[in-house]
This record gives sequence, structure tokens and C-alpha cells, in this order.
Amino acid sequence: MARGARIGVLVGAAAAAAAVASFLPPIPQDPAYHRFADTRAVWGAVNGWAVLSNLPFVLVGLWGLRWALTAPDGASAPFLESRERWPYAIFFAGVALTGAGSAYYH
Repeated sequence: MARGARIGVLVGAAAAAAAVASFLPPIPQDPAYHRFADTRAVWGAVNGWAVLSNLPFVLVGLWGLRWALTAPDGASAPFLESRERWPYAIFFAGVALTGAGSAYYH
């Protein structure tokens, strides 16, 4: 199958799944789900340890993003070509944003 056809099948399947999901009723969630075990405030943050536990995600994400954007290219370097760094940069940005979003949620 040609590359364009494979992409078309993937996009079509995603569109079909989104269309089906849009007609389904919402999934009910127990309100107690949002009650966390440790509700103590730490340095003024409610659910402090739940918030602070996301700090490693943010730090590792920022460290990896810096590494991905500044690592050299070449035969003995992590990347042979500069375009190889973008998947890593997107991944590490996602890790950092996951930590930030989870801290905001908690």
C-alpha cells in the first residue's frame, strides 16, 4: 500500500472514531475520584505533595528538551542529522507539560 493510502486510512479511522465518540453519552465519574489521600498544604499549595511530586517530570522534561535542542550533530554525536532531534524535543516537551498540567490539576 502506498504511503498516501496508509495515511488516508489512518486519518479516516481517526475521523470515524471521533465521529462515533461524539454521539456517545458522557461517562459518569464518581465525585469522590477527585478527593486525594493527602490534602495537607505544603508551602501554601493545597494537596502539596501531590503538586510537588510533579516537579521531577518538569525538571526531566526541561533537561531533555535542552539536551535535544543543543546536542551536536555528526557521526559520533547523538544525532546524525538535525531533523532527528525533533521527535525527542516533542517528547520531552510533552513530559514537562504533563508535569505542569498535573500540578495545576492537583
